[in-house]
Amino acid sequence: MRTLERIKWSFIALAAVGIILFWVFGFNNNEQFSAYSLFAAGICSFVALIAIGLQALRKRNGFYY
Repeated sequence: MRTLERIKWSFIALAAVGIILFWVFGFNNNEQFSAYSLFAAGICSFVALIAIGLQALRKRNGFYY
């Protein structure tokens, strides 16, 4: 279960960094890198959401250690 926790928190942190980079690149008129960082943040948040869902399923089914 610790691996899902690590995956969840690491991808949440990467998504937060991606959003910060989105703002930084946006204010510096670098739209291409801004779009890339927002896209990467979305992917990271989706992976974190999957890990959260897997944790909830494992907890509901009694496999939570």
